[in-house]
Order: sequence, then structure tokens, then C-alpha cells
Amino acid sequence: MSLENILADSVDAIVLVIESPGAIAELGFFAANERLRKKLVCLVNQQYKKHRSFINLGPLRLLNDRKDGRVLFIDFERPAARIKSVRTAITQVRKHTSKSVTVGNVVQAHHFVLPCIYLLEPIEREMLVELVRCAAPENAAWADVLTTGALAILNKNKEVHLTPKGYGLSPIGVQHFANLGRWGKTRSLVNVNAMDELRVMILNWQCRGKPLVIN
Repeated sequence: MSLENILADSVDAIVLVIESPGAIAELGFFAANERLRKKLVCLVNQQYKKHRSFINLGPLRLLNDRKDGRVLFIDFERPAARIKSVRTAITQVRKHTSKSVTVGNVVQAHHFVLPCIYLLEPIEREMLVELVRCAAPENAAWADVLTTGALAILNKNKEVHLTPKGYGLSPIGVQHFANLGRWGKTRSLVNVNAMDELRVMILNWQCRGKPLVIN
């Protein structure tokens, strides 16, 4: 449940397609959680719209009564026909919610982990977890989860590689790091030149024993 709250703080909207027992269980939990409920966009098979079912009389009714999230009844045989309505619903949900832009955001943590690897490669996973824990004290208990998610994203994008001594950046990862110096969707800017200088200082400290002095 705590992890789901972190997820709720990390995204603009949660689109939930009610098409399986697992999705029904998630709907019940999400609807009962005030933080998650506000971000829900539920897609329900229109053939059950008038059924007096647990779904309609329980979680969906709660969403409607509280005026939280959005519920769309669609033809599951032709879902693309309602894609515009789904996008509109997401936009409407976003207007009334917010999300975290810190390292504690589970879908943004890789933007912090990537520079950490750049500065300290090769770096062991345990050290990355500790850095995430220090950078996101509000979610310190989930530092391991946040780090695992970040490494999974970076690995999927082929931006990191694992060596016997720890994680390092691939050429693609180095290019991604360089691009962090530009304004992006997260509206955050990384001073790449300053981090290059810091990397040189760290290398001199590690390899040549020079004092590490950071102003």
C-alpha cells in the first residue's frame, strides 16, 4: 500500500482497464485510497454499464459520488474509437492533481541515478541505494525500490552496463547525461559542466590521492 502511494505521487493519471480479476481488485483498492482515486481513469466494458454489479455499485459509484477521477464505458471490441475521450479524461484529471518531481518519484529517479553513475563509475548498487536514500529522505524506506526501478529503466534503454566492480555508463548513457543539460519535460536543468569538473576532482582523489575539496 505504501508503494502504491509513492506511485500516486509520481504520475499525472492512472488509466485502469477493468478487464480481469486483477484489475477489479486494483480498482477496489485504488478507489478506497483518496490519493489514488483522484487520478483514476477507469475504462469499463459498456455492455455492463447498467448491471447491478459489485463494480458499478461499489468502486465506480464511489468515484461518481466523490466526483473523483473519470469513468468511461467503452466498446472493448473497438477501443480505438474512444481514444480521444480517454485523452480528454486524462487531461481533465491532470488539472486537479499534482505529482512529485523529486528523486522520490519512481518514474523520474533514473534521472538522478544516471549522473551518480557518471560521477562515480564503477559504482556498486548498494552505494546507489544509499545515495537515493539521502536524496529522497521522505521515501528513504523505499530507496531500494526506487533504485531498482531506476536501474531497470536505464538497463532497458541500454544506458548502463554492469561490470565486476559495479555499474558504468554505456555510450548511449553518456549521451543521455549530456542531454540532461537541456530543458526537458521535467523542467529541471543539470549543470553538466560543473559535474564534469566534479568528476575530474573525484578521479584525481581516487586515482592520485589528491584532496577532494568541493565548494
